[in-house]
Amino acid sequence: MNDSLNIFDTNDSQTDVAIPLERIVSQPPYDILVIDPPWDKRKGGLRKSRPNQDRKLNYETLPTKEIFELLDEQIFPLASKTHTVFIWTIDEFLRECEDEMELRNYKRHARMIWDKQNGIAPAFTIRYTHERSPRR
Repeated sequence: MNDSLNIFDTNDSQTDVAIPLERIVSQPPYDILVIDPPWDKRKGGLRKSRPNQDRKLNYETLPTKEIFELLDEQIFPLASKTHTVFIWTIDEFLRECEDEMELRNYKRHARMIWDKQNGIAPAFTIRYTHERSPRR
């Protein structure tokens, strides 16, 4: 098992920094879980200037069912009896995420919106430039 975390992936051992995991990762149970799932989303707005670009993201995504199976098996069991969850989603998966959390007896405390202040404004109207955290 690797006992350190490489926080820079420069492919240059001269500048990479390795930090022992015990210095940055506390042991369970955890009081706070911060989760940014790989929602099953694709890129939109393909550009002619990038002819080799496709709709697949640069990382693996999962269907919602698989995300919550993974959380149930590997993440939620690490939480203390009373804990807080921050889980990020986009509008497309907001209700589905909230429904899944409710099935697990979580109660929403607040929705927080990250206003990115950028992004594409379709037809120069509404700007879809935020993400949400529907859980506490």
